[in-house]
Amino acid sequence: MDEAQNDAEFKSENCYLIAFRGRLFRVWDSLSVFAVPQFSAIGSGGDFATAALYLGHNPKSAAKVAAALDLYCSGKIDTMIHRESSA
Repeated sequence: MDEAQNDAEFKSENCYLIAFRGRLFRVWDSLSVFAVPQFSAIGSGGDFATAALYLGHNPKSAAKVAAALDLYCSGKIDTMIHRESSA
């Protein structure tokens, strides 16, 4: 199989989490948008991380669980805290 055939058969499936006005939304590359009722995780270890969140882990701990259980998760885990402005 040549490179052009590989490119034609490759299907990218992207998913994004977007926070807006205190709510979380999951957006697929098809532009389908779904509200997330509690929490969500994406990526190759997303199912493991979501389960860890459900079981009470904080986000960084959930990412560590996913990295331990999913072959394709690795690397440094960065966290970010978003605070609403009072203005």
